[in-house]
Order: sequence, then C-alpha cells, then structure tokens
Amino acid sequence: MRDYALSLACLRRSLPVDYGRGFDGLPADVRDVFADSLATSLERDELMRALSSGIGELLRDVDGVQALAAKVEPQLRMLKGEWDL
Repeated sequence: MRDYALSLACLRRSLPVDYGRGFDGLPADVRDVFADSLATSLERDELMRALSSGIGELLRDVDGVQALAAKVEPQLRMLKGEWDL
C-alpha cells in the first residue's frame, strides 16, 4: 500500500514511478508523511498499523487529485463541447 501511495505522489510530480525510482526525488515533507506507513516488525498489530497509515495517506492523496479534478472539469467539458462536431 505504501509503495502505491508513494508512486501516486511521484506520478503527480512527474517523477519516475517504476520500482520506487522517484521516491528519493519527492520533497522531504511528502516523504516524512509516509514514515508511519513503514512497518517496523512482522507482528500483526504493527503490520495493521502500518497498513492503516498507508491507506490513510493514499486516501489523502486521492482527495487532493479529486479537488484538482473538480477545478478543471468545467474547463475540460467546455473544451470538449467546442471540439464535438
């Protein structure tokens, strides 16, 4: 889950997403947010805590994408209307 969320963060910033290559290029504040999503042991409670944190960060990033999409959607619909023949 953590890798998917970090990959999405990379994609939004035009950084490489393959095999985590862009993770180091993310701003420090973005990387720091994901620190809690790294499991520190294989104990069930720790794995569940890390998974929960990763899911939370992924949802937070998705919310940001949805907010951006809502801003540009009217303009895209207008352009589409102009191009429809």
